Amino acid sequence: MRYPFVFRTSSSDSNEAIAMAYYAISKGWKSASLIFDNSANSQGFVPPIMKAFKALGGKIDANITLTPGQSSYSTELTQAFANKPQVIFDSMDTQTAATLFSDGQQLGDMNVPWIGDDLQSAPQGAYAKAFGPTAAQDLTAALPASPSGASYNHFLADYKQVWHTTTILPTTFNEYDSIVISSLAMTLANSTDPKVWVKDVLKVSNPPGTQCGTYASCVALLKKGKKINYQGAAGNDDFNQYHNVFSGFQMVGFDSRLNNITRGTVSPDQLA
Repeated sequence: MRYPFVFRTSSSDSNEAIAMAYYAISKGWKSASLIFDNSANSQGFVPPIMKAFKALGGKIDANITLTPGQSSYSTELTQAFANKPQVIFDSMDTQTAATLFSDGQQLGDMNVPWIGDDLQSAPQGAYAKAFGPTAAQDLTAALPASPSGASYNHFLADYKQVWHTTTILPTTFNEYDSIVISSLAMTLANSTDPKVWVKDVLKVSNPPGTQCGTYASCVALLKKGKKINYQGAAGNDDFNQYHNVFSGFQMVGFDSRLNNITRGTVSPDQLA
């Protein structure tokens, strides 16, 4: 990715795929079937999941590609479960998931762990509701970053004040970091012209520099002439040469009320 105006504050889908594979292996699940719809987004997960899972000692039983919007997926589920996999990796749109999960409940296929992408992580969301009564036990989603630290706590307090909950919608903290980084770059550049302040994005987000975790604390340092290194709510937000970040992932599950719980984390070192 070489577009000068594009910066990404969430780790890429290819890294997310590796996190999904790593988490499964860490749980001792070494045989898997893949069930992904035919969209470019979903299919982008397949090669890195297969590569990482096999590299960690796993075995792929089936790789099923779904056509969205079908009235039944019983045939595809029968193929996916033919060799009794220990875990299912999946990604699909909500309508397809509703049909697939309903068919899976009828076939008795929802009693093994399913690991999906971040779209499936929404608390009380369509995916979790469609999964059925075993969602609290068997449905897990990979969510970019493992939020912690002063910046995340500041974000969480603001989020709670506005939305009256600490159950965060997926990737919200990444969007928050995008706004803070942009604002800091504008402040440093003393300009709101994107052709001007875009040149200061790396200056406020990347090392070296004094670490700071809120807009106010970072601005205070800038006013003193200090070089800063913003530490975001979603992670360190250090962009590489392609303007991507390489952060960890939290593996999010659900309680009996379908609110989120954290089942585990995969760190950047583990991804590497």
